[in-house]
Amino acid sequence: MGEQREVKDNGQKVRVVSSSHELLKSVKDALNRAGIQHTSQLLSRPRRKALKDEKVRPLTNREMKVLQTVSDLGTIAATAQELTISPKTVQTHLAHIRLKTDVTTTVEAVAWAWRRGLIQ
Repeated sequence: MGEQREVKDNGQKVRVVSSSHELLKSVKDALNRAGIQHTSQLLSRPRRKALKDEKVRPLTNREMKVLQTVSDLGTIAATAQELTISPKTVQTHLAHIRLKTDVTTTVEAVAWAWRRGLIQ
């Protein structure tokens, strides 16, 4: 596994993860701490379904790249640096992704894409 570290974000400790697997584990741990049971069923990867069968607008190639990079690197700043775009552009892509996938957080968007086999 990759490097794990904690940073402060707006005064709160935030654990930075270096892979989508670590991100998924962090999500499961947070759900368990919140008392939400059966996270394996909640976050399990269903059989792959074509996007056209869902009521979701397909993501652009760039949105997919941003989502995969956020999943891999864990932060907007690192994603912006890796893709040589501004953090604001990353935030805009993530806002579009959340709208298209009908989720409210980036973590949910990553989980949504992972369950569908769109990111690793």
